[in-house]
Parts: sequence; structure tokens; C-alpha cells
Amino acid sequence: MTLLENLIVQSPTTGFADLFQGSMLDHERDHAMELLDFVGITHLADEKSKNLSYGQKKLMEFAATLMTEPRLIMLDEP
Repeated sequence: MTLLENLIVQSPTTGFADLFQGSMLDHERDHAMELLDFVGITHLADEKSKNLSYGQKKLMEFAATLMTEPRLIMLDEP
């Protein structure tokens, strides 16, 4: 899956099953792109996640966590 798809899967309104129906809601795509911009990897949105470096994967995971709109995030890595 692409970086963008990995974030959309985390969305509370779409989720994993809807991803395969080809439906990506505009507001979810916009939110995912905002998060990618926040972590600085917007240019990789269409890149397959398996092609990312270790650091880029960590940024993707952080953005995916933010996609769920948590109240608290506890990080254990620098």
C-alpha cells in the first residue's frame, strides 16, 4: 500500500474494508495530506511503504497515529 493508503486505513470513518472499495473520502484524504505535511513527507504520499527508509516509516507511523485523533500519545523512542 502507499503511504497515503496507510493513513486512510487508520481513519475512524473509512477504515480498512472501505479502502478496497475504491472510496477515499475527500475530507479524509485532505486530513491525511495535512498530517503528511506536518511530518514533512508529503512528497512521498504515493510511494509504496515498503520503499521508505526506516526514518520515513517512523514518520508514517506517527502520522497514522495522528489520523485516529488521539487525546494522548506516549512515545518511547527519541
